[in-house]
Amino acid sequence: MRSKITLKGMHFKAFHGYYAEEQKIGGEYKIDCEFEYDIQSAIEKDALEDTVDYEAIYAVCKEEMAKPKKLIETVGYDLGQTLLKSFPIIQSLQLTIHKLNPPIMGHMDSASFTICL
Repeated sequence: MRSKITLKGMHFKAFHGYYAEEQKIGGEYKIDCEFEYDIQSAIEKDALEDTVDYEAIYAVCKEEMAKPKKLIETVGYDLGQTLLKSFPIIQSLQLTIHKLNPPIMGHMDSASFTICL
């Protein structure tokens, strides 16, 4: 039985960005993670080890966000690959990374990148 879990609004300070200033002072990021997996074993056993632990997902995101990259696309791809390798139970994954208050000549709430794996 296939199901979907969504984790919204995981917040991180990270040092991604094309410009040297972004890499030096960092910025605020928000990640939304949606994944599908087979819940049959989890509902039969009612056991955490048969599902995907939210805290473990957050820990992987935190670790990957600590690795500076120039492009948000690279961050998203690398994070997605790491999540899929770390949690083989995941059948499909959608990640959206929001770069909050990006450094542009004007006001913008965020720039976002979504990847589906």
